[in-house]
Amino acid sequence: MERTYESLKQEIAERHDQLPKRLLQIAEFTMEQPDFVALETVANIADKAKVQPSSLIRFAKLFGFDGFSCDVAECGRCGWLF
Repeated sequence: MERTYESLKQEIAERHDQLPKRLLQIAEFTMEQPDFVALETVANIADKAKVQPSSLIRFAKLFGFDGFSCDVAECGRCGWLF
């Protein structure tokens, strides 16, 4: 199944209250800064979101992606940019 920005946004909303602190921080950052997430590197995203790059990978895997930059950011490039 191909993931879309809308489906990811919905899943984040549904799981919001169960997310650990750092993953919640990433979820909120991705919703607030979708263009940045879609276009930047994992290192730059982690720096701006104030999390470790490994936390971005855990976030991606929690939501069913294989990785962050190749999957979550691709989802963003396909539907997050305004």
